[in-house]
Amino acid sequence: MVADDHAARPIDRFDALNALATLALDADDAAAHKQLTGELTALADTHHEDWGIRETVVLAGHQMHQHAYDRDTKALNATYLAARAALPKNSAARRILRYNQAKSLYQAERYTQADTIALNLVETYMAHLELEADDIVGASVEQMAARLSGADTDLDDCKRLADCLALRARCRRQLDQPFGLASLHALKFYQLAQAWRHFVTIGQDIVDDFVELGDLHQAIKLLDDALLPAAQQQALADLFLAVRAQRAVVLARTGDFATARTEINSLLNYHVPPRQAQEINNQKNRIEQLARLERPGPR
Repeated sequence: MVADDHAARPIDRFDALNALATLALDADDAAAHKQLTGELTALADTHHEDWGIRETVVLAGHQMHQHAYDRDTKALNATYLAARAALPKNSAARRILRYNQAKSLYQAERYTQADTIALNLVETYMAHLELEADDIVGASVEQMAARLSGADTDLDDCKRLADCLALRARCRRQLDQPFGLASLHALKFYQLAQAWRHFVTIGQDIVDDFVELGDLHQAIKLLDDALLPAAQQQALADLFLAVRAQRAVVLARTGDFATARTEINSLLNYHVPPRQAQEINNQKNRIEQLARLERPGPR
């Protein structure tokens, strides 16, 4: 009986860890996240003797995220260093922890530091996957898959590389600095890893980039040929509506206000959470603003 109880303890620990970590990920305010992170920390204190690599990374990620909420970058970096010391050198766990540090620094609006770490991680993952820049610049997803097929490639590493590329692009946007092909490369690696939610999300950022550059044709092409099919085929209902709303705004920018209004009004008939309903209404208002700019009324 004693042996059975001891064997069951790690399962209980993992169940509690997974439950708390999931709740913390879904927490929509700092207070809720702080409470759940405190419970995770208490769980670690209770099981400190058999707290493993995975648990260390998960706990540190949430602690750093909480420090980002508090804008306490000193504590954030101290948490990173303490967790890193408990992880094997040159391990996947250390790379994941490092990315979580960079993401938390981004959340704390320390964009330069986050960008520096993200760039270092991009280089690390490229080397880990035995890729050179020439292997991905101008290459199709199929060509990249063929390039990686000969190695013992973990698709999770492709997704992690995409995360780092996407984070770098977000940092550079905040710093009003060029980010080159980082977003487009992230899009390819998300597709390669079949991380479809991330694929659609970064794709929406790229659409915004095309719009900013004035290339509305490419914006519509990306929406129609890639993002809408992916969201629909992968049953990402929330993103499917968000992409349709984004497409309506792009159509308005082309001057096709009738089609834009028809599309955005059709989306208002869906029963969606309040936050998404507000976003659709915001896009509707944006379409009307564009219409007024196109044909200003009497003053």
